[in-house]
This record gives sequence, C-alpha cells and structure tokens, in this order.
Amino acid sequence: MSKSLKTLAGVIIVLFLLAVAGLIFLSTRAPEQASFPTGGVERATAAADDAGLRLTAVSPMDAYGEEFVAAVPVCPGTTPQLVVDTFGLPEAPEGLPDRVGLESNYLVLIREDGTSAADEISRSAVDFCASGQLPPFNAAQMLPLMKTDEGGWVLAS
Repeated sequence: MSKSLKTLAGVIIVLFLLAVAGLIFLSTRAPEQASFPTGGVERATAAADDAGLRLTAVSPMDAYGEEFVAAVPVCPGTTPQLVVDTFGLPEAPEGLPDRVGLESNYLVLIREDGTSAADEISRSAVDFCASGQLPPFNAAQMLPLMKTDEGGWVLAS
C-alpha cells in the first residue's frame, strides 16, 4: 500500500471515529421536554365560532395530545390537594394554582403513569362548571359543547 493511500485511510478512520464520538455525545444529552400545549379547548371553540356553529364537540386527546388518557374539569375553589385526594393522583397537576379562582376553570389532563397537567380556561370562554363538578372521563371521549346567549360555551346536556 502506498504512503498516500495509508494517509487517506488514516484520515477516513479518524473522521469516522469523530463522527461516532459526536453521535454518542448527542445521544447522551437529555432530550428537551416538550412544553404542555395549552389552549386546546379554546382553539376548538374559536374554530367553531369562526364557522358560525352553535354546537361542537372536542376530544381532549385530540386537543392536547395522545399522551393523555383521562381528563377531569376542575371548578373554582378547588385546591391541588383536593384534586390529588379526590382523583387519586400521585402528585398535584402541573399548572394548577393554589386555589382555582372564580373566573377560571381548569381541564386536568392525566397521563397513563398518573402524572398530570392543567390547562386554565376562562369561564367566560368555556364553562365546564355551569352544571357542577364532573367525574374523570376518557380523554378520547368527545365533550359536547353548546354556545350560550352570552357568547361563551358550556357542556351540552
């Protein structure tokens, strides 16, 4: 083998080893966790408003992602500890305040491992609590919503 071929082979091997080392380094870095997609229900009702609809339905799984298997609306006055105790969650939902205010309700979305996240929804936009506290439900289930005379949305009965 000539000297130039040996040099070329050496350069190729060194570049290959550097590429492998770079891939190993990149694979050891922790992946950045995606942020929670807030506003799913509000986007769905805004689309219904734009279409001039008075009735619509939204699936929390479609609005927030397939990682969520269950959901439960949380009404004003509720605390994170009450949510943990009532629904048997291992920890308080991410994003739920110390006490839900009168102007808000939250949709708590629960993953299969029991971790959860909460999306704040203005009651003037979508009021899940107009007819009282609902039990947890499958996140793939469609929530029927009806437009009110005031321009907001409530659960259709």
